[in-house]
Amino acid sequence: MAARKANLGKYLERLVIQSNRVYLLRQEAVIHQAHPEVKTIKGLKPFYNSKAGLDFYGVYDGKYITFDTKETGSKTSFPLENIKDHQYGTLINTEKQNGIAFFLVRFNYFGETYFLNAEQARRWWEQQNEKNGRKSIPYKWFLENCKVVKRQSAVALDWLSIVREELGKRD
Repeated sequence: MAARKANLGKYLERLVIQSNRVYLLRQEAVIHQAHPEVKTIKGLKPFYNSKAGLDFYGVYDGKYITFDTKETGSKTSFPLENIKDHQYGTLINTEKQNGIAFFLVRFNYFGETYFLNAEQARRWWEQQNEKNGRKSIPYKWFLENCKVVKRQSAVALDWLSIVREELGKRD
């Protein structure tokens, strides 16, 4: 049964929330889930007042960290339209300030989650508007270029171990 579009991303989000709780209990990282401001006007449905940055933010090893979770039901690619302009902007601005920013991209069909760092996301984002630019990132590219986020002990998705590796590359 295909996931409804409204629920797309909720499974991955739940795994990340569980992982973040373990990181907090172990005192490895403090990560919060961002909640967009909701405004209500009498007689109307509630609506989001502003666009939030990315889904999660916090601190790891004295560094600001922010990331977003993305899911796709596709077997062949991840559509770049799943990343909104303000999300991409937050990703790039965080990196410019020497923070840590990335996307966790889950291919539901395969049950696999990949770590897409800011530099990788930037390359794909910028090329999409070029002549013959792709509007999606091929699944095969994720296989060949991104780290798989795996379960580790009590952590449902151990994204923090990949962040540690990424930071090691920067130094």
